[in-house]
Amino acid sequence: MPSILTQLKRWSSRRPPDGREPSGDALIHLEAITARYGSTVAVRDVDLTVKPGEVVAILGANGAGKTSTLKAIVGMIDVSGGRIVYAGEDITGLSPERIVERGISLTPEGREVFGSLTTRENLRVGAGINGQREYPQRLEEALTLFPVLQDKLDVFGGLLSGGEQQQLAIARSLMSDPELLLLDEPSLGLAPIVVERVFELIEQLRARGTTLILAEQNVERALRVADRAYVFSTGRVELEGESAELRETGDVERAFLGLGVENGS
Repeated sequence: MPSILTQLKRWSSRRPPDGREPSGDALIHLEAITARYGSTVAVRDVDLTVKPGEVVAILGANGAGKTSTLKAIVGMIDVSGGRIVYAGEDITGLSPERIVERGISLTPEGREVFGSLTTRENLRVGAGINGQREYPQRLEEALTLFPVLQDKLDVFGGLLSGGEQQQLAIARSLMSDPELLLLDEPSLGLAPIVVERVFELIEQLRARGTTLILAEQNVERALRVADRAYVFSTGRVELEGESAELRETGDVERAFLGLGVENGS
């Protein structure tokens, strides 16, 4: 079984299982999805596409729909309209377990490491039932990417610093050998020096060909690491485009605040 690092390098050229062709040249495509928590609509008519090997940012203020979009992708909230096509397969409505099996992994907002488990045990949980045979090799490769965890393997997750927990959360997500990694607010609540390290890790993953969707409020840093970006406001996509172009306009700030981007409205 290839190691995590080998897989990271090959993700951008992987083909879907069973000979299926992707939707166009996209790895994942959200087609006019509407998602809700019970009767409350969280996102409405969202179109979003990510190609293999891309880093795509989802930007927006608190409550704009970033987290809800990621949760919709991994089956954690109900998609009541539209569809999600991943590697040529409609995965709308699949359970989170089946979506993970297909190669999508979410690093949640707030890290959510298991505080009563050691770092080593957290990583083993991340490998899943089907990844236990490869666990030792995946652990070794994860520690290469996240050397700060090397001396923390027998420390309970709840005793790690915020930055260490964030790195553990990302490493745990990679233990399932995902083809698509979703990062939800990875810099939230961290000291500036730790934020720098987190974005360095994202750069490393990008350099290895990892396909990433990054939900962030840190607009400047997200646009520097991402190829393209979607700006959300009140559950809808307000603006999208190449990151380099978006950085040169004032439209991102206006869309971020829900002020609109047409004719200064």
